[in-house]
Amino acid sequence: MAGSQGTLKTMSEFIDALTEDLTVATKVDKARIDSLLKDLSEASGFLDGESLRKLIVKNLPTGASEETISALWRLVLGLHEVLHENDVSNEQKSEFFELVVQSAKEDTDTFPSQLGREILLRLSGPFLAIRRQAKAIRMVKAAGHQLSEFKFVCDLRPVFTPGNRSDIDGVIPLTTLTMETIDASGEKHRNEVVLSYHELQLLIDEAKVAHGKLDKLIELAKNAKVTVPELQMTRRPPIEKNEATCE
Repeated sequence: MAGSQGTLKTMSEFIDALTEDLTVATKVDKARIDSLLKDLSEASGFLDGESLRKLIVKNLPTGASEETISALWRLVLGLHEVLHENDVSNEQKSEFFELVVQSAKEDTDTFPSQLGREILLRLSGPFLAIRRQAKAIRMVKAAGHQLSEFKFVCDLRPVFTPGNRSDIDGVIPLTTLTMETIDASGEKHRNEVVLSYHELQLLIDEAKVAHGKLDKLIELAKNAKVTVPELQMTRRPPIEKNEATCE
């Protein structure tokens, strides 16, 4: 189970984070938890992080604190990741719950242990809509490297006079495309390619064609009433960097 959640380096850190969130969750009215669990169990299709957050807000009192919303959000996703994205037996699951509860008791003497165990068990699911979303994410990662950032740099490269680097006989306009990609293990890779004016235009033209094909494929899926999961790959959000600089 070690290594769950990319932002947490060790299982100890993961348990500490869950402990804090579980303490917050024990203060939520049981009827609210029951209502949330009902919606999670009945959710169809793919449940992404944003949709899960909306579901949590819907089942909490108006004006619920961000602390409570975020704690429940992290608990549901964190428990799914550590228990259902790994090969965990029922015995290991019980042991894990006990570690979290004992950690909470160390932080707060009055921590309601039995309630904490019940909340962990109930929020651990499995919830099919979350499992579908996780499977879709795994499929995208397995398909190939994901684009993290890219940058175009345009500049003029001088052609010096042979034997005399103080004189310039001419210049060559160049465009360099730098791309950073991330593989399935999270490792980053950086590549650079020099493009001619003609190649840059071909890239632009082919990108427009590909964009049009994607639109048609998405429309085709919708017409066939096949769900397109909400993923970074399908939302096509702005990439971190998209710069054109001339030097």
